[in-house]
Amino acid sequence: MYTSNLDVKPFVPPGPNDSRSPCPALNALANHGYLPHDGKEISLRQLIRALTEVFNLSTPLALVLAVGGVLLCGSVAKLTLTLHDLALHNRIEHDASLVHDNAHVGDKFAPTPVDPVLVDRLLDEAEAEDELTADFFGKMRARREAEALVKPLNFIHANFARGESALILTTLGHARPGDDITHRVVSVDAVRDFLGKERFPDGWVKSKETIGLFTIAKLSGIIRKAVLANSS
Repeated sequence: MYTSNLDVKPFVPPGPNDSRSPCPALNALANHGYLPHDGKEISLRQLIRALTEVFNLSTPLALVLAVGGVLLCGSVAKLTLTLHDLALHNRIEHDASLVHDNAHVGDKFAPTPVDPVLVDRLLDEAEAEDELTADFFGKMRARREAEALVKPLNFIHANFARGESALILTTLGHARPGDDITHRVVSVDAVRDFLGKERFPDGWVKSKETIGLFTIAKLSGIIRKAVLANSS
């Protein structure tokens, strides 16, 4: 499943004064030293470089993610981002996260720590699967949205939510023989480490194929169909 094309830096958990976000990918990058470990005032250039070099995202996709984060949650004047600012409620962050609690009514920021109960529930469902697919993530999104939302996510946040699952599949997963990048599967252990512990799984390497906007859009569409198929 894995081949070595990147010597993954050691995992160092965040300290009490380190800043972290609701995004497991950025938290993992900070926990492994690809972004500043304190998670504060990360430059736009640092974000783009980490996303392209570590995850093999295309430059256009990395630009969309990094610039969007800075414009919506960071300092436009400095072109920097502090990870915790990504928890600003209903900017990029949204309710019905797979592994985070909703923001409390009236709170400016959503919770950033992973909810172990939600992680355990996700993994309990995952244990019945050999490998996790887009259909699995669509089913989990449908369940989480049914239990955690009073009204559906708006169009933008619904797309963010599906895009997050698409990024998990493309950055952590692998293609079965004969399948392309939009049909990737990911192991339960990889999800446990990445979503539950915000660290890279043992033996992880970046995708051999560059992950671009079209790939994420196509995979998000597959996840959307699975969400609709599993919604009451």
